[in-house]
Amino acid sequence: GHAGGGRFDGAVMALVALIDTAVYPVVFSAYATNLFPLTYWSAYGLQLAFIAVAFLVNASGTAVTDRFSQLLQVLTLVPVVAYVVAAFFANSATIGESKQLLQ
Repeated sequence: GHAGGGRFDGAVMALVALIDTAVYPVVFSAYATNLFPLTYWSAYGLQLAFIAVAFLVNASGTAVTDRFSQLLQVLTLVPVVAYVVAAFFANSATIGESKQLLQ
């Protein structure tokens, strides 16, 4: 490599992480707006709360961040598992009705 390449790569990765991280509160509040009626200011407050929680978790150290990451993974997988289990118990009439709706 060339001199200083590692610093450039690190700077680019930091910029990517900064932009990438800034997207999550917006996506979260947009999703929450679909579930609950949120005004502009309540969505903004939700975004600030999201950022505060993320900051506190990350500032608490790697052990806390690791546990929080595991919790989020479980919370993300629970709906997927629930849908898969529900699909096994769905009867063929329900599946047929779903196919008709899609046509």
